[in-house]
Amino acid sequence: MLEPDLNASQKNIIGAIDKLTENIALTALSVFPTFFYLVFQPRRLAPLLLHQEDDGRKGMLLGPGVFFVFAIIIIMVLAGFFVTPEILKVNGSFLGAGYAYRVTNAAAEGNIWQVISYIGPLYIFTIIVGVLGQIPKRWIGPNWTLHVSLRAAFYQMATSVFWIIGTSAVIDNIGLTYGIAVSQEIYSYNSIPIFGIPAWQYFCFMKEVGSLTPMRALIMAAVMIGLITGLNALIFIIVW
Repeated sequence: MLEPDLNASQKNIIGAIDKLTENIALTALSVFPTFFYLVFQPRRLAPLLLHQEDDGRKGMLLGPGVFFVFAIIIIMVLAGFFVTPEILKVNGSFLGAGYAYRVTNAAAEGNIWQVISYIGPLYIFTIIVGVLGQIPKRWIGPNWTLHVSLRAAFYQMATSVFWIIGTSAVIDNIGLTYGIAVSQEIYSYNSIPIFGIPAWQYFCFMKEVGSLTPMRALIMAAVMIGLITGLNALIFIIVW
């Protein structure tokens, strides 16, 4: 059987496309196990805070920057399937189902600048959280560098966005079917993991990176949650 005659440059291009397609697929699939470990066993991701892998992942666990990008893209796409204009009447919050609806709509219309205007604040907010993470550095240890703090912030923010948008899309659909009162009741319980997961992540990250005692790690995690909450409050005051 005769094979097509391809020169070296053509083979390199085809090989690069093949590798790129495979890597994108593996990275997209790796979002879910990474999210699972970030929620239940964040300490397993602590080594990726200290050491940056060449391909952006270690096995099926993604590095912070790659996870931040792919987790947000995937949850936007998935939430877009469930969000309708009717759901916006249930929840039109900035960081929820309504947020995913606005981003996917802008992307579908090809309005790249509007997409950037929606996602850009998340990126900037994450960087600020990473910088704030340097405030308790003296009590955590020298390993808690700005590099590590930023990577921890990327993990934390991506996990929170993934959780909030994913759960709000489901809860708002429930509210559309069974009434807003039901969805509001579920939201009141959902606030527990919304605050609890970031605290758990910082506890594990700081304990592993700084070799802290559980009590000290708990205090440092509480400090970080306080700083993030204060930043949220400041932004709310400025915006409103």
